[in-house]
Amino acid sequence: MTQIRILEVFRYNGGLVFDDPEKGLDKEAFVAGIDGMLETLMATKGITERFKLTFSPQPFPGYELSLQWQRREFEGNWYYCAELEAEGWLCPALYHYFETAPQALYVRVDPLA
Repeated sequence: MTQIRILEVFRYNGGLVFDDPEKGLDKEAFVAGIDGMLETLMATKGITERFKLTFSPQPFPGYELSLQWQRREFEGNWYYCAELEAEGWLCPALYHYFETAPQALYVRVDPLA
């Protein structure tokens, strides 16, 4: 069963953040390389402010990036993206969506309708 999750991401104080009130998350920031990966996808689609982020531990139709788990550090996890030849860190907020850090994450960015 595919575990597809969707978040609305937006700019706040110069960074990319998301809210998820159901999980107690408010302006949770993407940092340490993940923000750069998202910025790259945003630029390819002309997105400047807000977008829909779709992610899953299994491939899904239309995914744009795949992230492979590398190691755990500071309660978060490092992932490597071969398509961008870049590494990024996902903070412990990841555990609000998955019990354990997935070995892979597949990602897509779309403009909001």
